[in-house]
Amino acid sequence: MRAFQYLPILVLLLFGLSSLQAQQTPFLNYYTWNPRLFNPAAQGFNQDGEITAVYRSQFQNLEAADRPNTYLFHADLSPWFNDRIGLAAQVIGDKAHILSRFQFSGFFGYHLIHNERIRLSLGAAAGVLNQNFDFEGLRLSDILDLSVFYGQAQTTQFDGGPGLAFEYRIPQGSYLALDIAATQLFSSDISIEGANAAQKGGLYDMIPHTLANLRFRYIGDGFAVEPNIAFRALSGARPLKRGIFDLNLNAYFLKENKLMVGGGLRTDQAGYHFQLGISPTTYLRLIASAELHSSLGTSYEFGASYIFNKPAKTPQVEAPKFDPSNSINLLEKLEQDVQELANQFDKQAAILRTDQNAGTATITAGAGSTDRNSKEIASDSCTNQLSRASQSLEMLRQTASSIDVKRLQAEQQVRNVTNEGASVSAASLASLQAIKAQSAAVNSALETLSNAQNRLVQQCEALRPPVDEYSCIRDGDVNCISDLFTDALNAVPDKPADLYPIRTFVVPGAAAITYHFPDDAESYQLPPGQAALANHLIARIRQLEKQGTALDRIALSTELQEDQYTLGYRLSSNYRGELGNGPVNYSLVNNENGETSNQVLNILAGNPISLEVLAVLKLMALKKQLVAGGIPPEKISLEIRYNHTANIYREETKMVLRLRN
Repeated sequence: MRAFQYLPILVLLLFGLSSLQAQQTPFLNYYTWNPRLFNPAAQGFNQDGEITAVYRSQFQNLEAADRPNTYLFHADLSPWFNDRIGLAAQVIGDKAHILSRFQFSGFFGYHLIHNERIRLSLGAAAGVLNQNFDFEGLRLSDILDLSVFYGQAQTTQFDGGPGLAFEYRIPQGSYLALDIAATQLFSSDISIEGANAAQKGGLYDMIPHTLANLRFRYIGDGFAVEPNIAFRALSGARPLKRGIFDLNLNAYFLKENKLMVGGGLRTDQAGYHFQLGISPTTYLRLIASAELHSSLGTSYEFGASYIFNKPAKTPQVEAPKFDPSNSINLLEKLEQDVQELANQFDKQAAILRTDQNAGTATITAGAGSTDRNSKEIASDSCTNQLSRASQSLEMLRQTASSIDVKRLQAEQQVRNVTNEGASVSAASLASLQAIKAQSAAVNSALETLSNAQNRLVQQCEALRPPVDEYSCIRDGDVNCISDLFTDALNAVPDKPADLYPIRTFVVPGAAAITYHFPDDAESYQLPPGQAALANHLIARIRQLEKQGTALDRIALSTELQEDQYTLGYRLSSNYRGELGNGPVNYSLVNNENGETSNQVLNILAGNPISLEVLAVLKLMALKKQLVAGGIPPEKISLEIRYNHTANIYREETKMVLRLRN
């Protein structure tokens, strides 16, 4: 079995000589996306909470029973507590061959600095770790040749360690972040005794770990790029001579970073790893990764995270009890609190106005552009800018709500004094008026900023150009017309097999779309592919008419390699009259010099068919199909072009759809 092929590798991973040591903390690729899974200081770092589940299966070349498997569940419940405190709980289960581990930990973080530019937090983790060696069913020798052990050896031990999180933000939103955590600082060695006095037995050491994650995220218009370096090393009595680095590059795309891709390599020759993430909603993120190992095979990892914010609370208005000692100015403390909140509001409002001004500039630039692609880029950019502004606006609403609560408390306290028959001092009344004035000013500014935000959001949404044929023709957008008509044609079943790519010519208000295909058949009967193409054009014209785009003309053209003297070459068949009898008007064009003449061909049943007549009959068959679909016959013209020596095929047909708004 394959398990025995890799058993020596697993044994070396688990055992040394008389003292056994290994890395007991599993390293997940998810750590490079979400450091809060290993760093206690990162809990509630962005004032939000998160519930995460991760599963990792390693080394697919091993038998299923021998593969290392890791399960992790992490719940960051920080929004339910004070803004400066981060709290989380984590459960990890890990099994690698004969070793099983289960750990329950609590994470605590305290945010020392948390402002618009710098964030710094310290934290600590503490928990219980249980490890178990299961030798059931194995016949192992002593420490060196695998015969003494039988049964189980296990230990349960306290475990924990510190952590640090740091972040520096630059004005446009990009930031540099560092996470460091040291886990397994406490020993939980497993002593494995020998079967007799001659055997010393073995010791499985728990080695302290250091994990670090350094990353810089550059945020552009509609995308973000994040180089990332993860470092891990063992310390303690027998540290590694050098640490292991994971070098990663992660990228984020689409609105609100809904698509995430990444890749990297590890310096211990473990190979390359690749990561993919999607966010179906603002609050849900799904991650998958694959890691390549030349000997042991591929490892897979899957994870899901749900992000949530602080629960909204309805402020309770509680009137402070009347204290006669404060009768000089009962509202002095409340006035100071309101002033501090008003100052905080002003700072938050300045940040909001900066984002709104940036959005206004983007909208103005996009509105002045005539290029659809530029408008789409501007729309994505202003959406991101206004999304940040919406977050700032929500913070302003919370601050304004806190000021209103203070105002209600001040009014209630004054009423209590009056109801008790005491008089309110002039200082208290002055403070009450100041609090009311601050509340009115803040709410007025909030209303102005909210109206501006709503107006900008509407302008940003209107900036994105509509994607329909009428709009693209109006704007003269050749790429848009080409994409729309090509997509519609690709959906047509049974179209001509050798159809050339659509060619488009567009100017503001008018467009010409050319359908081009070879037709060397010596029959004028309409093939199914050409009939399907004609029906497709009929349906497209009806759709365009509903948008306000009118059909100017359909030009049906046949291009022949023959010269003028071979056009009269007679074929072996005669016309049978299926397309009717009578005169047919068409243009005859010399492709070499552009010389054009108007021709009238009187087709009658029984007449012989020449190359020129065959070309006319093929166009007549196409015209008949279009007219049957409701296209006016006067809007269809026929043209025969000869001396097309550069063509690949002897005979090629073009259907040119001319449109105008």
